[in-house]
Amino acid sequence: SRLVAGYLLFDLPNQYAFAGRVNRVLIYGAGSTGRQLATSMRHEPGMVLQGYIDDDARLAGHRLDGVPIHSGTNPARLVEE
Repeated sequence: SRLVAGYLLFDLPNQYAFAGRVNRVLIYGAGSTGRQLATSMRHEPGMVLQGYIDDDARLAGHRLDGVPIHSGTNPARLVEE
């Protein structure tokens, strides 16, 4: 598929070419805007998405595109990890 081809041709080589500091990122909001941000971050070799934070308790513990969704009740705990 186009997604796999894009990953193999662009994302994978860029991950190995990056020599700078890698930043672990949490996105606040697992809705459409959060997903758009995550999609654009996939093309940034210096950023690695660690998870989403969302206020909707029903989403906590689930995954969105393989990335965990955490409860928004204690975001400081996630930053410390």
